[in-house]
This record gives sequence, C-alpha cells and structure tokens, in this order.
Amino acid sequence: MKMIRLRQPRYMNLHLEEIKGIESAVGDEKKKGTLIYFHDKRPPFYCDEAAKKVRERMEEEKSKEEIFLDAVAISLLLKAANESTDGRLHFTASAAGLNVTVGAMRTHQLQGSERSEYEHAEKQIVYYELMTEESKGIYRLNKRGYEIAKHFVACNHPDDLPFSSSVKLPARFPEPQNQIGLQINQWNNNTGDVNNAVSEKGNAEQSIR
Repeated sequence: MKMIRLRQPRYMNLHLEEIKGIESAVGDEKKKGTLIYFHDKRPPFYCDEAAKKVRERMEEEKSKEEIFLDAVAISLLLKAANESTDGRLHFTASAAGLNVTVGAMRTHQLQGSERSEYEHAEKQIVYYELMTEESKGIYRLNKRGYEIAKHFVACNHPDDLPFSSSVKLPARFPEPQNQIGLQINQWNNNTGDVNNAVSEKGNAEQSIR
C-alpha cells in the first residue's frame, strides 16, 4: 500500500487508500495546519504541514508504481544498463538448457532451479515493461528500465537482494484499443427487379455484424 509521511508534530505514516479527503485547519491551504479525513469513522488526523504541501505529496506518491523484483532481475537490469553498450539482454532456450547473455555475463545451459530463477526474472522484467522485446528472447532496455536502474544506483540497493518499493517511472504506453469491424450483408428477396433493393414486389433484409 502507498503511504505518506506527515508530521504531527512527530512523523507518522498514513496509507493513501485510507484517506477520504483533506482540508486546511486554518482556512488557508498555504499555511501550516491540515485536517485529514478517513473512509472509516475515526476522528480527523491533524498534521502541522500546509494542506497545499500535503496534496502535492499525495499526488506525488500516487504517481509512483509498486515494484517487486527479485535479485536476479535487478542484477540483469543493472548489467544491461551499465555493461551493455546497446542495453540488450538475450534469453536463448533450447532442450539443452537456457543461455542468458547481457554485457560481459554469459550463462551456459541453465537447468532446474537456476533456470527457473532466470525465467522468473524475465517475466518480471516484461510485466513491469522495463525492456522492449525486439524478437523472441531478445530485449532492449527502454526509458523505464534505465530509470529504475538509476534508482537502484542512487539508493545503493545491493544487486544480490530483492527490491520492493514505490518508484516513480515514466508512464506505461496505453493498451491499443480494439478495432471495431463493421460488416453489412444484404439479402434481396425481390421476385421482380433484382437491381432494386426495395420494391413493391419484395422485401430487403440487412444484418449488421
């Protein structure tokens, strides 16, 4: 759950999903003092910060994504960002095993538990859209991937530990809208002039799909 840290006067963490609304406690959103209302029946929460600042921080937190990555996925992303000149990551699967290539790293015919770890990392990278799939098993870091790699470096996150946190990343591309097809079939039941779709001698029927 996404959280916001506020001062009352000590700092406290509140879940955004629990907040129903906020208002200035002094009638001026730029001055200190904010009342925070919740969806349940608990009393309003008072904090020392200005309502305008609280709103900005809430919107900032809402814009972040919840990201959960295993250590293997983090290691692959960092290698693609820092060791690969083109940001590419290759997964080559065969009956002999799984080969993974990124930067200077080359695995050889992974099987069993080790193979499953890398396959799981591949699914995580695809799920969070951190790479663009150029062809089957060949990926290239996109803007989102480079940004999260920078985040790992900035926060000194060890690449041998999993990651679970909210991160602000470039927006995902929207899903393409389904195309609506229109097909019109017309049956002419005229017993007279076949060139006349509607005549006094017959009826015309249409179906639209």
